[in-house]
Amino acid sequence: MELLRVIQERSFERVGSNKSIKSDVRIVAATHRNLEVLIEEGRFREDLYYRLNVLPISTPPLRERSVDVPLLLDFFAKKFTLEGDKEVSFAPDFAQALRAYQWPGNVRELSNLVDRFSTLFAGQRLSLRSLPAALLPKGLVSAQAELQAKAPLLAKMEMTPPPEVLKN
Repeated sequence: MELLRVIQERSFERVGSNKSIKSDVRIVAATHRNLEVLIEEGRFREDLYYRLNVLPISTPPLRERSVDVPLLLDFFAKKFTLEGDKEVSFAPDFAQALRAYQWPGNVRELSNLVDRFSTLFAGQRLSLRSLPAALLPKGLVSAQAELQAKAPLLAKMEMTPPPEVLKN
């Protein structure tokens, strides 16, 4: 109840005080649940829903917008490149596999993957067939196996991290 009053009145009192403190805040809330269904089931307060639902923003999961994957790859490659290093890049076979991947961890999973590769393979062009399977999401290991089966001679080319990474 206190949260609702803070939102509506733009002020609050500290516990044990009777002095009102002005506030100018916005609450950003996110959920993957269907709140309308939860309201019907009696599991979410309708009044709270209408107070929070001022500016609804719907962002589809990454698996439903694969066209964004190349843009996000470039963005994260730049973001995770250390000063003085070149950014990691992705060969067409790998970029295509990343677009087709379902991304159960959404954009955060993609970000973590590019961070991992930027750390281990700074400045290198990454090919799906040459990365150690242990560094790939489980869903891409089968795509890697298919590529390696099509070109078994290339399957032996495995990338290794630079020596400074292996020292740690």
